[in-house]
Amino acid sequence: MMKYMYRDFDGLWGFHMIGGWLVGILFLIVLVVIIIYAINKFSQLYMQTKKNGLQSSSPEDEALKILNMRFANGEITEEEYERKKKLLLNNKVER
Repeated sequence: MMKYMYRDFDGLWGFHMIGGWLVGILFLIVLVVIIIYAINKFSQLYMQTKKNGLQSSSPEDEALKILNMRFANGEITEEEYERKKKLLLNNKVER
């Protein structure tokens, strides 16, 4: 008689409890994936910042880079390169 009275209750070992811990495990897995993703993105950002340098380059440095590229590509002559480089470096010292 007692067996039929409590037939819906299987104690803590019944399958009706599977939903609670399954949701918990899925939540934990999603949380771990999000944390790993965030660590990965922050480390990529850190490495990119470290690679590029923390401070931005000045306009003179950018102009010198462009001048070097133009000379390397053969767009300007050596005399023109030296003259413009001297102008850029003198301008940088004056500031």
